[in-house]
Amino acid sequence: MATVWVSSTSADVDVDEDRPGDHWQRVGVIDTSAQRDFYTYIQQYIGVRKTTKGKPEFYLSGDPESAWVQQVKENVGAQLPFWILINPYGSGQIHYSSGSIKYLLGADKATLVHSLVPRAPEPHPGLLVTPVALAVKLKRRAGDLFTPCRTR
Repeated sequence: MATVWVSSTSADVDVDEDRPGDHWQRVGVIDTSAQRDFYTYIQQYIGVRKTTKGKPEFYLSGDPESAWVQQVKENVGAQLPFWILINPYGSGQIHYSSGSIKYLLGADKATLVHSLVPRAPEPHPGLLVTPVALAVKLKRRAGDLFTPCRTR
């Protein structure tokens, strides 16, 4: 699972703290086993894959308790573009060495759309809290999908 953060105000990232900054909201995860095509984009940026599959879009498994998820799930089409930040390693405790990629910042603002092809994956039946599926499309800037944020 890759952890997802969003910001409507700034793309600034503090890589040397536990959180990327006060303006970032943790909104959910990317279920990398269910979003295999999109996960190839993440793998390319962290250096474990050379090619990608599919379009740069995915279903966010949104945290239903997140204020941002609650706000956007009712009115997906009206949501303004937002900055997206992905921790490709999830929320586990990781020791980052100097120069390691900690986050992938969207090169341009992302948008929510009503749906993608294929349909949203079914959540695992064993989850105690059912995530909110939100369709996210990323945009490229100067050919890049992400800007890697590295530790110092």
